[in-house]
Amino acid sequence: DIEGTKVQWPDGTIQTDSLEIVQRIQDEYPQNTPDLYPDISMAVDTVNCNILRFKSVFPHNTRPDARIPFQLLPQTATRTPFDPHKVTLEEIDEVLEEYDDGPFFCGDMITAADIAWAPYLERYAVQLPMLYSDALPELEPRSREYPAIKEWFDAMEDLIPCWACRVMGDPNVYAGLLKEAVEEEGVEYVDRVPKTVANALHRNSYPGDILWNRYASGKPYLAASPAEECAAQLVRNRQTLLETASSGTTTQIHLSKDDVDVALREICDSLINVEDDDQAAGLSPKAHDLVTRLTKDLTAPKDMGMLPLRSLRLLSPSAVDQITQPLNPSDITQKSTPPPSPTDSLFFS
Repeated sequence: DIEGTKVQWPDGTIQTDSLEIVQRIQDEYPQNTPDLYPDISMAVDTVNCNILRFKSVFPHNTRPDARIPFQLLPQTATRTPFDPHKVTLEEIDEVLEEYDDGPFFCGDMITAADIAWAPYLERYAVQLPMLYSDALPELEPRSREYPAIKEWFDAMEDLIPCWACRVMGDPNVYAGLLKEAVEEEGVEYVDRVPKTVANALHRNSYPGDILWNRYASGKPYLAASPAEECAAQLVRNRQTLLETASSGTTTQIHLSKDDVDVALREICDSLINVEDDDQAAGLSPKAHDLVTRLTKDLTAPKDMGMLPLRSLRLLSPSAVDQITQPLNPSDITQKSTPPPSPTDSLFFS
């Protein structure tokens, strides 16, 4: 979150440092799995060592912009040169290869090291190919150029239920942050989320339902499937949606509150009952229009997790088109309308 993380504990203590929060979670709930700070080596604090390596690996002498870290030079409207990013990706790949018993930073289990690196790797995976379209695949983190990085992303999305179901960042938001930052400077970029990222949760082999079943187990407040959870979130926030969607200007079609109410019911019915892949079939024009608005306004993880949000986006033909179309360098642009910031939430303040 660009505004920063903030947690208030039951004793009234407020923490804003992400890694201090992770450490306290481990201290408060040591019985829970996984152990985020396992004793991997008798001689070395492996987890904290891998966290500390972060500062030495990423490019130096860059602009401190949390929207697109390490990607612009200070005090100039210029992107960081190609070579520092390539060296960074090569070094991250080597760090991940040091423990050959698993795909994570410290081996076969996710630890605090993965949590520390994840927000930056997520941004890199989306933003580098958009900003350096003339340097692919060398600056595409999820390409075969960097097999250990690719394996790490796949493991986070395929093996860690809470990641895809609730924690994973929204590629559309990272793309929007890049657009916002570089358009201020007049820097060119490709206006499309990389295919390697957009396709990640949509491949035929993706175990989305299995992950959701594992994540939802023992949580009676969650729905039985990602699509049903999306529908549940829409119902819970119906009043907010009636106000915001009927006054929105995302599309040319005017929707009254009654229109939004009917369209929401139609969308929820489709999310709950449609079993085939063509979930968008049969939706009315007004329901399609509302889906388009919602897919632009709702983001993960603020409004809902990526898997429930993915179910909604699959109802939008334009979202499906974006998933299936390759990254095209001819789409270079300097002007576009960015999606909402991750600090903006349609549901939550």
